[in-house]
Amino acid sequence: MITAEKAAELTRERVYILAELLSAKNGQAYADSFSGAYTAPKETDDLPCSLYLNYLGVGTYDAELGLGSGASWKPKGIARADGETLLFEDPTLGVKGIIAHGDTGLTVTVTESELAEAAAGTRFDFPEKCEYPTQFSFADISDLEFWFGSGAGAWRTVLYVHEDGSFDGEYLDSDMGSREYYLCDFKGKFTTPEQVNDYTWAVKIHSLELADEPDTSEVKDGFTWHYSEPYGLTDAEEILFYLPNAPIAELPADFKSWASAYPSGMTTQALLPFYGLYNVNGLQGFSSHPKADES
Repeated sequence: MITAEKAAELTRERVYILAELLSAKNGQAYADSFSGAYTAPKETDDLPCSLYLNYLGVGTYDAELGLGSGASWKPKGIARADGETLLFEDPTLGVKGIIAHGDTGLTVTVTESELAEAAAGTRFDFPEKCEYPTQFSFADISDLEFWFGSGAGAWRTVLYVHEDGSFDGEYLDSDMGSREYYLCDFKGKFTTPEQVNDYTWAVKIHSLELADEPDTSEVKDGFTWHYSEPYGLTDAEEILFYLPNAPIAELPADFKSWASAYPSGMTTQALLPFYGLYNVNGLQGFSSHPKADES
């Protein structure tokens, strides 16, 4: 029985290897029918809201299940082809399941689990496969506020991008209990966006102007204002914009560390729930949300 099971596993692997070799010989990219990012209706915070599958070759996938904001963990591991389905396993969390094609998307049926949020026998439907926009423009983000700062709000840089690629913003910090403030008002312009992959676009800073000379200070109305650089954009050589539904597992660790501070809940999902901005050289990440109602 052990020999037969191993032979069947090797046969499956050979089939996928042959399929990839045949596709390459015919000048085609091997296309599997599972890879991609999927979303589910967000009826409650306890329902999974995303599923991400990335084909690794030889019938195996990176797999990650993003649970709702009420969950403490997100199952992630390897899914292996088994006939018309995928067998998923996260050995760390003790979660196993079967991933299959549904009427319009994918279904995940949990077979073993130690998580209350995904009990054994539960089936989750993911009817929608996320499609990334074929184009990206500054107009897409002109009604957003990009935020970089500490989770406690002790300091922050706020950035606004306009339809023509120009931007402006403010960095503000203070010493608690003192009358000392650190400020940088700035404006500038980005270069034309260039696509990197399905969910990433790259720009450079064409120009950057500061309202005040860095490392200078003045006293106004009893407060001391120290003028500084725009923290988050300092020494920026390349800026990356990440689109919503980008697979979080594929994004840089430094971006995820900064961007998870605000808005909350990103760490329990598999797909990015907002537009992100990443200063590659500075290893600094901005999250975004709609502009506050000025009225």
